[in-house]
Amino acid sequence: MRSTADFETFWKYYPKKKGKGQAIQTWKKLEKSDSLPEMSVLLKAIKNQIAEKNHLRNQNKFVAEWKYPSTWLNGYCWADDVDVPEKVQRPVSYNAFQNLERAYNILCTSGEGEFREFCATVKMSQNDIEAVEYKYKRVFDVNTLTEGIG
Repeated sequence: MRSTADFETFWKYYPKKKGKGQAIQTWKKLEKSDSLPEMSVLLKAIKNQIAEKNHLRNQNKFVAEWKYPSTWLNGYCWADDVDVPEKVQRPVSYNAFQNLERAYNILCTSGEGEFREFCATVKMSQNDIEAVEYKYKRVFDVNTLTEGIG
């Protein structure tokens, strides 16, 4: 049997924090039937699905809302195919402005891990990292996206 810490780890990384009680029940049901995959499989699926959604957003394409966690678990959505383009390796630029733009694009399409890796590679300052993160959070903040709609 897994610990409740495993569920809490899943909950921490799953983007939609709704229906926790139902999600716990579903988790226990899947655990009891031995249908729940390893934690690494769940977390990798979430990471890939986040990257796919960010990639679609960057192309101004429709992006479906995240399912409730219980629905995601019940649907075995960790096994869904994702459509994320292969990483294109481009030479690292030491032009600060280009690095800011590239860091933002990496954060949007590939997620925080690759963003952090890129920032370390180009030795980006903490102020620049925070500026990119601020822009990312503001652009994708539902509250700011709906300001002025009424």
